[in-house]
Amino acid sequence: MRAAAARRGGGSGASLVSAMLRSESGFLRAVRPALATRDCRCVARVVKSCVAPADLCRFLRTGATDTRRVAAYAAGFVGNRRVVPELVEALADQDGQVREMAECSIWAVWFRAGRPRAVPVLRKGVHRLEQDRPGDALFWLERARDLDPAFVEPLHQRATVHFLQGRYDEALADFRAVTEEEPLHFAAFAGIGHCHAHRGELAAARRDYQRALRIHPHLRGAADALRRLAEA
Repeated sequence: MRAAAARRGGGSGASLVSAMLRSESGFLRAVRPALATRDCRCVARVVKSCVAPADLCRFLRTGATDTRRVAAYAAGFVGNRRVVPELVEALADQDGQVREMAECSIWAVWFRAGRPRAVPVLRKGVHRLEQDRPGDALFWLERARDLDPAFVEPLHQRATVHFLQGRYDEALADFRAVTEEEPLHFAAFAGIGHCHAHRGELAAARRDYQRALRIHPHLRGAADALRRLAEA
């Protein structure tokens, strides 16, 4: 009987802790010490152990400013593609830090949204692109896509390589495929706009920059490009 009582007491305690963590104050108390360490692995471990993606979405929608900031940041560690619509909503938040954290977390989710074998291969491709080695970048990006045909970000990065190499037809095809698979990919819509602009198709470029800005109202590259078109 004592064992049963202890088990019941433990369950009640666990439920109480869970309820506390689901509150704004409990969430912040649990996560802030990890944030103070500036150790991403520590933050990831704590966030994964104490909060569910559904609670992060709720905090993003209804939390106070500090809570929204921390939730937007934390989503980059535990969020999946299902939290992207909530993070996209946060791109229009009145607080600039919330918007910045939300964008970073969206990219984090997109970059790890593939099978475990494909994710590091994508990163190899991006690293080669950053080293200005486009041929090597294409090899690794296509390899990542082969390993996981549903992994969208390698396709977006391949489109970027094509664009930077001046292959606008190939870039357009890839950017458009990205938007079909991930309709909230604001960078792909901006990429489509850039391709049209370089081909002199200014009305089409304007349309796709506007599409990007409807998803991400503060996307600087698209806003600047749209302003240049208006001044031309």
